[in-house]
Amino acid sequence: MSVRVPPTQTQRPSVEDGDEVCYLLLHLGVPCQKFPPPSAVEPHILRSAKIAGKQVGVTVWAAALLWGEDAFESGLRYLIRFPRWRRDDARATRIGESVLYAVSLVCGPVIEMKEMVAVFGIPAAVAREKETLRLEGLLQTNVARGFDIEALYFPASTLRQAVYLSQPHVDAAWKIAPLLVQDERLYRATRFLKASQEDFYVWAGEWEVLDHLDCAATTGAEQTSFERALQHAFKAVEAVVGDPPKDDRKFFRNIRDAGLDPHQELGYPDAMELHRVIRDMNEARDKKAAHGSTKRREITIGELLDYQACARHVVGGAVEHKLGHPIR
Repeated sequence: MSVRVPPTQTQRPSVEDGDEVCYLLLHLGVPCQKFPPPSAVEPHILRSAKIAGKQVGVTVWAAALLWGEDAFESGLRYLIRFPRWRRDDARATRIGESVLYAVSLVCGPVIEMKEMVAVFGIPAAVAREKETLRLEGLLQTNVARGFDIEALYFPASTLRQAVYLSQPHVDAAWKIAPLLVQDERLYRATRFLKASQEDFYVWAGEWEVLDHLDCAATTGAEQTSFERALQHAFKAVEAVVGDPPKDDRKFFRNIRDAGLDPHQELGYPDAMELHRVIRDMNEARDKKAAHGSTKRREITIGELLDYQACARHVVGGAVEHKLGHPIR
């Protein structure tokens, strides 16, 4: 169990938490062409984020995060607030997580979350109408929370670090986010997909993996990662099409209702129809990853590649079906 020890040299803030707050989106920065970014954000950079914000009932804007005597700037960051700066931690978390899950769907596991939180609440008096935020002030706010559940364990690194992606990728994620906020099924599917990709992922261009498709885990830790990746990949599929029923007619109907073709061929080097891959994944999950008593539980790299590709196809296809247009 981790024990939080707030830094004694940081003074308590003059502004305490209250009912009027805004929220800093953690882990993801605002795209920019220059570094440090210009003080005025060009309207097109925030257009998708602002449109998405309106769809879920929040205002989105950008502010620079500064720290140190030399006011070193980490880049522009997203801030969101509800009307009249109303506090709604649960809703803000759902919105923040939806953005990050959408990034994982679009780009893969590019965001490493040192802490499993998506937003950081900031008292309105600290952030109101400001284009810059001081890290020191946010750290003081965190200290004032003591052992509160809203406080961060590693505040300095968590608040400061963010991933900066290209404009098209970030725009695509923001366009998906409102759907995930509103659709519990797709929210869970992208959550599971993100978890799977964090345990196993092959980036485009890593062709050497094709020479090792029959290889299995060589250590206990690696085996655990493979098992988690398989379990979460199947849960992502299950969140969209449900647990595969024995009746193929019903199963095919569930797949088509999600906007997918059950006969779409997937996999490398031996392609199989989508419905067959899902059934194979279900069987492999049950025999190789779901039970602690199973003795023979080898999962090969080739199997994981196929199963995770299936999960991305199912989740991405269901999202595009609901959106009515391609993700990108």
